[in-house]
Amino acid sequence: MERERVGFREHISAVSAQLRESEGETRLLRKQSALLKEQLRESEMYKERTQIADNVEYVKNIVVKYLETNDKAVLPALQQALKAPPPPTTT
Repeated sequence: MERERVGFREHISAVSAQLRESEGETRLLRKQSALLKEQLRESEMYKERTQIADNVEYVKNIVVKYLETNDKAVLPALQQALKAPPPPTTT
């Protein structure tokens, strides 16, 4: 009976150690997850800023072309780049 108690205590001690280790790993994984989420957010913001910068450059080129040529054919491209609604048509 005393052997069983000692065996149970040793088993409880081993399981408790495994639990502490698992809890430590869980904390580490949560920290890593938070870090990865933050890096993903930063990456997405960088991608969005890059897309905006590319669009600004495109709009600039369209405006320059319009100013140089006074060609109204470039206005639909400008409208598309600015995501503006089409002008109302008169009937």
